[in-house]
Amino acid sequence: MAIPPARVLAALLRENEYAFWLDPSLRRGGEGRFSAVGVPYAVFRARRGSASSRRAEWEFFRLDGARRKKGRGNPWGALREIFRAEARRHRPAKRSGKIPFAGGVVGYMGYDLKDFLENFPHVARRDLALDDCRLLFVRDFHLWDHRTGRVHPVGEPGAAPSAGPPSLSRKKLDLTMRSATSKRAYLAAVGRIKRHIARGDVYQINLTHRLSFRLPAHPLALYLAMRRENPTPYGTYLACGETHVASTSPERFLRVAGRRALSEPMKGTAPRGRTRASDARLRRALGASEKNRAENLMITDLVRNDLGRVCRPGSVKVSRLFHVDTYRTLHQMISSVEGTLAPGRDAWDALEALFPPGSMTGAPKIRAVSLIEEIEPVKRGVYAGALGWMDFRGHAQWSVVIRTLVAKNGKGYYHTGGGIVADSEAEDEWRESMLKAEALRRAAEGK
Repeated sequence: MAIPPARVLAALLRENEYAFWLDPSLRRGGEGRFSAVGVPYAVFRARRGSASSRRAEWEFFRLDGARRKKGRGNPWGALREIFRAEARRHRPAKRSGKIPFAGGVVGYMGYDLKDFLENFPHVARRDLALDDCRLLFVRDFHLWDHRTGRVHPVGEPGAAPSAGPPSLSRKKLDLTMRSATSKRAYLAAVGRIKRHIARGDVYQINLTHRLSFRLPAHPLALYLAMRRENPTPYGTYLACGETHVASTSPERFLRVAGRRALSEPMKGTAPRGRTRASDARLRRALGASEKNRAENLMITDLVRNDLGRVCRPGSVKVSRLFHVDTYRTLHQMISSVEGTLAPGRDAWDALEALFPPGSMTGAPKIRAVSLIEEIEPVKRGVYAGALGWMDFRGHAQWSVVIRTLVAKNGKGYYHTGGGIVADSEAEDEWRESMLKAEALRRAAEGK
């Protein structure tokens, strides 16, 4: 029997600072067939020296120490140049066509990389020493085919190691979450946003707050509990030195396969019911909700416009509107926007055009992002950015960084929030934001 991916990752983490697990724990339709685990041969990282800096210090280093490049400036341009050079050196084999990821980069593009795409204000505090992005360059890894039950080596990853993953204590764990924003301040922020909406500055803003807590266990153990509580097609675990990122995001930000680009904004949330009848009633109510439909439509239109900047004229279509997907703890309203990339455009162009995710900003995007910077007290960091992979063939799969634990130095950080529109009720918005954090608490407490 094949060794489970979690055991292989746990063994790799005993000897490596950097490792990844692409983990579609929810498999439905034609998606989620493959998982991948491995360690990188090189790392790209970028961080601004200060919150207001328009330039980043970036470095690209090979883990064998063979070559190290450093620079200052826009990390988007530096990353694209390095990626293209590495793609020329590591062209995937022709037989790689059937697998979704054939070697490339795996990692995160943090929300604050937005500052290198537009001239936004700098008001929120940068109080966590996190890189704006970390991308692991991957050539050799193990690939699990869940349809056949077989494990395939891609490149030369060596034998698959095996070690039991760290486990959560069965005792009641202290996951006391403290928000960087008090409830009173959050309610006041909702009121402030509604005044901006009334003046016509924006139509919608995604307001969030950051929860922090002491880690009750190894972040991998907490992730294994999170994925049991909230399985998703886009599960990802990253070990990036002292920072670990564990995501059970249910939202696809961008998929590029060949020349086709797809984004699926998620806007509209309802809890699961305690009985089958109440669950169905809540699902129907979400699908019929005028408020949630209005929120979803605004962001769908925003994504359609963003994707239109890099796609063939007339090719961008809304293929699915107001669809309600059901997950273990929530119902979510999702729409699908897709198009054909224009000649000379690639997956990097699509990522830049859509960034940051519209479902995490509001509309119109530039004004919404500027107001978020003024209203939220701390930088979002990894949260609300993009997490996933882009391979050397030009294919890509990125999720929106939500339902995501960021762990560093024994502390955990978990953002949550929701879209604010003209008829939002502040107390309801606060309750919804805490509902979205409930999956993490339930996972940690083993409920």
